[in-house]
Amino acid sequence: EFRRVLFRSDEILGVGGTAARHARNGDRVEVLIVAEGATSRMTTRNTAASANELDALREAARKAAAALGTQPPRFLGLQVEPVSTARGARR
Repeated sequence: EFRRVLFRSDEILGVGGTAARHARNGDRVEVLIVAEGATSRMTTRNTAASANELDALREAARKAAAALGTQPPRFLGLQVEPVSTARGARR
């Protein structure tokens, strides 16, 4: 039986145990990291200037997935909008 378990957060602290348990029980656990926050602190997004940091984050995610027994992560690479500029944010 195929079951899909979705989480709103890519924070491993919040879902790591659950992901590992599903993987250990034979469930296929896929990891999708939708956005990265490394370039959200920039006035103008420049992924080339953050290439080393982004590579390190991706490698850390791959290692975490391997340790948990999940499928390797996929990365969409969307930028997280800074909270201060998000629509509806209080000032």
